[in-house]
Amino acid sequence: MNVLLAMDGSASSMEAAQFFCRLPHKDRLDVTVLTAIGLPDIPLTVSTDLWYSKYVDGQKQFCEKTYAKVEELFDGANASLRHISKQGHVGHSIVTAAEELNADLIVIGSKGHTGLDRILLGSVSDYVATHATVSVLVVRPQSSPRRKDSRLKVTIAYDDSSYSKEVIRQFSEFTWVKNAEVNVLSVVPMHRILQHGLLPTAFERNDEVIRDVTHATELAAIELRRQHAHTTATVVEAEHIGERIVATTDATKPDLVVLGNRGRSGISRVLLGSISQYVLRHSNHSVWIVRSA
Repeated sequence: MNVLLAMDGSASSMEAAQFFCRLPHKDRLDVTVLTAIGLPDIPLTVSTDLWYSKYVDGQKQFCEKTYAKVEELFDGANASLRHISKQGHVGHSIVTAAEELNADLIVIGSKGHTGLDRILLGSVSDYVATHATVSVLVVRPQSSPRRKDSRLKVTIAYDDSSYSKEVIRQFSEFTWVKNAEVNVLSVVPMHRILQHGLLPTAFERNDEVIRDVTHATELAAIELRRQHAHTTATVVEAEHIGERIVATTDATKPDLVVLGNRGRSGISRVLLGSISQYVLRHSNHSVWIVRSA
């Protein structure tokens, strides 16, 4: 797997590196550590030119120190590391680098616990998750440190679409056996017409849908049980799928929420109402948005 690990030396980016390097994987990882230097938006004059040069040099030194810390984290891991640095708009630099490197996955940290942070459309993690054409893992700080020997709790949002099946495929590229408790969660849309009972036959149709979804969800869980000893299946109803995923994971407190995303087209990248974007912006947990390879 070809991974782009975006770092800025902050506590949240270091936590992202720590989180990712502990994920069990069966194949060797090719990890490119990208340190992006965001340049200050000031006009260059004779008086600012010297300061500007010193600022850039200082940032480059800081990037080298950051990479050295990441190397320590991956010491002994089945991974090869290299370092690149880019200057300019941080989010755009990350997305562009992922395309140039033909990355399979972007890993990035996020401070996102406050309500304001969840709706800041200009945040780097949000920009990357929205504009990238590859899978993105956004790591949020844990409320409490996780022991190295503890099982990783994972919730996979599933709807039996080709996008969800891609989630199962990419997720299975990691060796989660004995290291994770996986819950496959399917949310059945509950239409208002069913709630008010305006069409009696609609209830029968809804029951049929729930049976089909339950069957498909259990099949996905069975597929994962071939590798993961601890896999469960959950089917719930809700008016808003994204809200229910967030509410359910807030209650179960997984370390990671995994879900698919249709978005490659320009319009899909700006649809703020998409389920994956909703979960990313409202969840308190790390979110892995899986896109088709």
